Parts: sequence; structure tokens; C-alpha cells
Amino acid sequence: MADNPFDLAEAASSEVLYDELGADRSLDMAMLRNASPDMRDNVTGASLRCRIVSLSHIRETFLRLIHDQGQAEVWVVVEVTDESGMKVCKAKFHWAVIRRIA
Repeated sequence: MADNPFDLAEAASSEVLYDELGADRSLDMAMLRNASPDMRDNVTGASLRCRIVSLSHIRETFLRLIHDQGQAEVWVVVEVTDESGMKVCKAKFHWAVIRRIA
């Protein structure tokens, strides 16, 4: 049985905060503020793939906000496709990232 496409999209969106935008796992706490799922078709097969709209162009601004203000907010868009390439879910996730005080 395939994973839940929405759960996969949510997990992938949170990883972007750390892997692509540079949030620090030991200092920054990510909180999901809102999610807007758009479920499309039934899943075909057991394998799902995520495609995330790149946010690399905002990395510098994101890191500056975290450093200067101790927080930043960002929307992450994720598309999930099944084995056949059919889009089964597209979701937008609104994340707030807050720097913990050491």
C-alpha cells in the first residue's frame, strides 16, 4: 500500500526548511501554521515521488530574518506523483521557523 501523499508532502516540505533554506536543526524550531492540500487522483502503484518548488532564491533573505529577527515565515509548495507520473496531490505549507534562545 502506498504512503499517504499528503503526509509525504508535509514531511518533504519541512525538510526543505533545513536542507535548502539552511535552518539549523539544533537552534531553529519549525511550526506548521497552515496547509492547503489539493488531492487529485487515486494513487497507482506503491511508489510516490515529491517535487518541491525551489526556494533557493529566498535562502539569503530567510537566513537574514532568522538571524536578525529570530523568526521567518515561508510557504512551501509540494507536488506528489505516483509511479505512472500522475499528480496525486499538490499542497502548500505555511511554516513559521523560530530561533530558540540559547
